[in-house]
Amino acid sequence: MPRGLASGFCLGVLPRGFAPGFYLGVSRQGTIGNWLDGLWLELLALTIAGSTLIEPQPQEPEKRGTDPTSYVVVPWCTALRYHWRATEASSRVLGNHRYAWLKLRCHEERTIWMERFRETRRPLGKIIAEVYKERENVWWNQAVSGEGGSTSGFLALKNQISSLQQQRRRGRYPPLLPLLTSPHPLGRQMRQKCACH
Repeated sequence: MPRGLASGFCLGVLPRGFAPGFYLGVSRQGTIGNWLDGLWLELLALTIAGSTLIEPQPQEPEKRGTDPTSYVVVPWCTALRYHWRATEASSRVLGNHRYAWLKLRCHEERTIWMERFRETRRPLGKIIAEVYKERENVWWNQAVSGEGGSTSGFLALKNQISSLQQQRRRGRYPPLLPLLTSPHPLGRQMRQKCACH
């Protein structure tokens, strides 16, 4: 993928109609929905442009659990994970601050992507996945704090969910009661959505 093209995608500065029949002109002004729609479109375009196989390919074939960034320049699952986090974390911020909060976080993160991309010859997908993990706390802790919730309570709930997911993978199915009775906002959301409580 040409470096200029990747820079344009990540910073949102591509010209209209930079390729025949392809326009990146989604307005992200005003509403959180417009911003997330524009982000979705940019990430989709980035993964289409980055769907090139990485050479040389790893020796073992790709299967469940392998790192997709070792096979493709920008995997769709990596971009989708970033969009999901942006959507979920911004939903935990007070309504009148959501748009500015999300815009700032996205700009910070994508600036780091481009700095690392320019400094190294690594595939952009690997950089996105690396920065995603490094900045996890920036998104979740500030999102929960911005809503007035407890950061430590959120992290405890997140650890509890991880533990349950691991148990489910091993074939054990523990009850969801501890999550449903949690005083954290995520626990309240689960109680509202779950018909068994």
